[in-house]
Amino acid sequence: MLCAASAQATTIIDFDKATVENGQLSHVVAAWVGNTYVEDGFQLQSSGWPINELVVADLTYNAGSYSMGTTALDTVTLTNAASNPFSLNSINLLRPLGVGNYKITFTGTKADSSVVTQDFTFTNLTWNTVTFGANFSNLTSVTWSEGSPLPFGRVYVFDNISVTAVPEPGTYAMLLAGLGLVGWARRRKQA
Repeated sequence: MLCAASAQATTIIDFDKATVENGQLSHVVAAWVGNTYVEDGFQLQSSGWPINELVVADLTYNAGSYSMGTTALDTVTLTNAASNPFSLNSINLLRPLGVGNYKITFTGTKADSSVVTQDFTFTNLTWNTVTFGANFSNLTSVTWSEGSPLPFGRVYVFDNISVTAVPEPGTYAMLLAGLGLVGWARRRKQA
């Protein structure tokens, strides 16, 4: 039962519910969605210069599903909209344009205020799955941005962010109490 409860808490943020403000522009970028986007209880926010926007991308080589990107030099922040802790399991990244290798740096802030980081360096123009270890658990936020040298004009998109809500201790207590009641009722019935 406990395993089933954990499996149900995993969420895939796939951006297929995204709505756009402007008309579709080819099959690379659909439209700006603003600097904040919320899906399945998680919020993404961009901050940067000169333009502070999240971009919905309809990429033909991703089976026509939506992905998300930012404008150049932006930092993306992922949080739980209810401010609950979560784990970051994986994210898909694609660099559809660009020359040379460059890296994306992920920085997670944990509930105890400690910080963890992980880098990913693009070496191709295909979808890459970045997997995060146990150190990216019990997070209050995760940010990611392009690393140095400054990536003027470089473009990347992200999709299928796998996150798992971290149950509060009270949730485990209620689960154990419920299991105890089921056991007590079964024992009473047998007696």
